[in-house]
Amino acid sequence: MRVWRETVRPLPGWSGVTGPPTGRRSFLRSAILFEGGLVLLALALGWLLGETAFGTVEVGWRPLLWGALATLPPLIALRWLLRTENVHLAGLVRTVEELIGPLFAGASSGTLLLLSLVAGIGEESLFRGVLQSALAGPLGPWPALLLVSALFGLVHFVTATYAVLAGLIGLYLGWLFLRTGNLLVPIVVHAIYDFVALSLLVQRTNAESSTADIDVPAPGGTLGPTGDPPPDLL
Repeated sequence: MRVWRETVRPLPGWSGVTGPPTGRRSFLRSAILFEGGLVLLALALGWLLGETAFGTVEVGWRPLLWGALATLPPLIALRWLLRTENVHLAGLVRTVEELIGPLFAGASSGTLLLLSLVAGIGEESLFRGVLQSALAGPLGPWPALLLVSALFGLVHFVTATYAVLAGLIGLYLGWLFLRTGNLLVPIVVHAIYDFVALSLLVQRTNAESSTADIDVPAPGGTLGPTGDPPPDLL
């Protein structure tokens, strides 16, 4: 199957699926701190705009259950995306694996869970809790939903297609916020989806890296592709 690859500029210092030469732990720590910083940004911006970032959060088993159930549609879409034979979408998956996968290669489930929780809380408090709520007054709920969803896609820009898909996710999360009136629901959906997506990304990246590290003897001899003896013969 021919795979379409979108043109992106590689991140400085990164080289293929084996990950960065240095700084993976530093990146993960910075990512968690950045997402956590969005909570502070949401609180500050909410104060300026007269919106309470977490004012619509109502904790209980019902919103938690609805959030878990509402995660199913985006997870089904993710499963389809990973299996599709569409050349453009398959190329997008490959691009994400090559560009973003090394950033998380080898990360523990605990680290991914923490990052997903902080991202769900930080991004939803900012985009849905503050921005969408603040714009709903002067613009109306639906224009505010569309505008904030477009902004959500732009700040997640990796490729143009990735930004569009992120915008659609933002549209779904914003609709859930409108539908339930409880910010906890999109927070739960966001966190669960991120955790599953990142876990799959790490699994696929680690598997590909392990496959690439296998030294296969060259045909007709005992030397590997680099001309060196296989490890068991040294």
